[in-house]
Amino acid sequence: MSYERKDMTFSLFPNKDRKTDKHPDMSGTALVDGVQYFADAWTNVDRNGNKYISGKLKPKEQRAAEIRRSYGEQQSGYDPDPDDADDLPF
Repeated sequence: MSYERKDMTFSLFPNKDRKTDKHPDMSGTALVDGVQYFADAWTNVDRNGNKYISGKLKPKEQRAAEIRRSYGEQQSGYDPDPDDADDLPF
């Protein structure tokens, strides 16, 4: 049985790999209007000493494009367009 996320919901889990304050305290996923997102959240304290949680969402497709772009910048001659695969030597 697989889990199907309902629209307009999210799940957050403790970030066990957190190394600095810039890393989120919690991370997970969300589904908003049929679009999947990565969700990150931080626990904060306001100037009156009240705890609150702030967070941000990033579309999963946007993150995938950033990773592809980053990989392309690191690899000399890398072409992310699969239609140009005719140049491959094998």
